[in-house]
Amino acid sequence: MLAIKQCDLNRQTDGAFTLTDFITVLAVLLILSAIQWPSMANTNGKGQVASCLYNHRQLISAWQSYAQDNNGTLVGNLDGGNVSSLANSNRTWVLGWLDPNPGNDSAFPEKYGGRANTNTFVLCQLSPLSPYLGHSAGVFKCPADKSLSKGTTGAPRVRSLSMNGYMGEKGKLTLRSLCRAKSRRLTNRPNLFNRVFRCQNEP
Repeated sequence: MLAIKQCDLNRQTDGAFTLTDFITVLAVLLILSAIQWPSMANTNGKGQVASCLYNHRQLISAWQSYAQDNNGTLVGNLDGGNVSSLANSNRTWVLGWLDPNPGNDSAFPEKYGGRANTNTFVLCQLSPLSPYLGHSAGVFKCPADKSLSKGTTGAPRVRSLSMNGYMGEKGKLTLRSLCRAKSRRLTNRPNLFNRVFRCQNEP
């Protein structure tokens, strides 16, 4: 006959957690996770900065490639009403005047994307830089830009980058003259190519 050992359910075994042990471990885990929250939020911000810098580098590379393919001529940079005409699509880096006030942004026919604030067609198809950017509209927008097409309402705006007014057709500069000017500058001066595009959300 087998001997049956009776278990004492009230007796604590040596290898088990007590309620006090469990609460202590849980408290330590909560404290560690509370310490990690700020760094996790900071990581998201750093990710946006990295994406914005990557987009900026892509635009600079496209800008330089366009100039190299066009005998040193920089892509155009029209302003005002000139950017609202489809006929000027090959004369400016991007069409469309953006404005947070409803109705003040450039308007294009619906088959060409409609209002400039939400128009990806002019970015992906009509921009002279588009072939160098893989026809991607996302490059023209900073990921931290949360602005909306109608100020406080509407769809997200599709572009938050603008080009320096001294660059392009109006400035009468070529890539060659910029490179000469850059080589004459002191090495501690900011990189001239980083002054071409600017995020409109920057102060």
